Amino acid sequence: MKLQHLSIIFIIIMLPISLIISAYTQAQIDTLVLQNSYDAKLMDASYDAIKAFDINTMNNDLSNVADTVRDDINAAISTFMTSFSASMGVPGGTDRYIKPYIPAMLFTLYDGYYIYAPTLTENNGFAYTLQPYNYYSVTYKRGSTYAVVNYTLDNYIVVYLKKGNEYEVRSGYLIAEDISVGEENTIEEYVPVANVATNEVNIRARNVTLDIYNQETPKGGEYLYERNELYYINPNSAKKYYAEASTFTNWVNENLKDIEARHAMRNGAHIFEEDDNTKIFDIGSNNNPEDINSRFNQHRMEVIKNSIQDNLNYSISAYAASAGANEDTKYNFRLPQINPDEWITISSNICMVAFVQGMPVGTRYYNNYSIVQSATNKFFVDPENIYYIDYAEDEKTRSYHKIDCPYLNQNSDKITGFSNYNFQKFTVKISNGGETTKQTYYRHREGACYYCIVGGHYDSDSKNFRDEYGNLYPENLVGNKQDAYYKAIGREKYNQYTTTNYFGEKNKQEG
Repeated sequence: MKLQHLSIIFIIIMLPISLIISAYTQAQIDTLVLQNSYDAKLMDASYDAIKAFDINTMNNDLSNVADTVRDDINAAISTFMTSFSASMGVPGGTDRYIKPYIPAMLFTLYDGYYIYAPTLTENNGFAYTLQPYNYYSVTYKRGSTYAVVNYTLDNYIVVYLKKGNEYEVRSGYLIAEDISVGEENTIEEYVPVANVATNEVNIRARNVTLDIYNQETPKGGEYLYERNELYYINPNSAKKYYAEASTFTNWVNENLKDIEARHAMRNGAHIFEEDDNTKIFDIGSNNNPEDINSRFNQHRMEVIKNSIQDNLNYSISAYAASAGANEDTKYNFRLPQINPDEWITISSNICMVAFVQGMPVGTRYYNNYSIVQSATNKFFVDPENIYYIDYAEDEKTRSYHKIDCPYLNQNSDKITGFSNYNFQKFTVKISNGGETTKQTYYRHREGACYYCIVGGHYDSDSKNFRDEYGNLYPENLVGNKQDAYYKAIGREKYNQYTTTNYFGEKNKQEG
């Protein structure tokens, strides 16, 4: 056969193959590009939603209560749907085309979580609803002892204990060692709010911690509220926190010390290995409930993970098993594998998790999830999110700092810390002569330190204050910073609202 003939045969065979391979390669490239675009849009929509949640809860005095936060969560969901739909090019940002690809959304709060998922209706359709609130709870059974423990995102727990015919309910914070702190300094500040109608309205003079109103009306201004003792926080709050936490920890050690992980049950079944003899509630220096690697914390996170997984699996599986879901998306929905580091984030922070599955993306189906955590909220006291002010500095130039910032004077005895949500912008309604106006104000007028807050990357002045796991070691803080740290943590946690505060006192009865 002549060479020319071979060349023609080669071209006839190879040219279509090369064109097919080229088209396939380009399709795969386009799919990856589109998938990356969807990833970015999903994260952007998630950040929009958590930001809406933070803003709404900061300006809602009832948002501390789990059942009343539903409106704020629904608003965050609406923000997510609108943002995601608009970024996907859906006309008008309507969520009708997006929802079928969202089998579930998760919102973790301080002592429990909400799941937003489709539920089957009477006419075999679907309606997306925010399911009832789930607590991070588990039951322990050891002999004749039953204990139901409600966990939280930190070292606060609620215990419902039954021994024989005796019932007891307690709640409180667990600490590894006794800490002694004194009273805090009393500091008063006036927070001015510009008001066109009344010039200036002075809102809520500050007393170190929360809102307290001065009895005297300032010249040329007025107060939104009269002095109300409900807004007063005793400067002994930190001292009370550590004293009460010590008492509660001793009670837990006395009554729950012998309970092991293998005793944990949910729905009548053991949820951990039967040979797991980890003593969760043997609290002390070798099991510090504020150390992320402690036995208590590892077990706490596993309990939260187990509860969330069970309920998410149920919700997503119910949606996948329905013909209605498959008609819309032709996809088999399932809970994806979430890596261990992400579970630590979910079980230790206020978070929103959004799952998106089954959306056509080139030659594949899109399957991904986003996890975003709230940075400024009043539900949860994160030691990393407490900012400190040195009130010995000049009022006109002082800033707020991280506790280990070199520019925060370690020798000052007037360092006071506040949760970071106190430094955000707040909105208030002002009524004057039948006319209501909205004004914004800041509870603190200090600027952020450019070195530690704005920049974020700084050299700590306290060696070994942090480790690679994010644990903090306040005993390594220099100068007066250690005392300021303990006072701020104690005060903020003591005054944090929890739905089970009333269990703090001994509650005991015969059965």
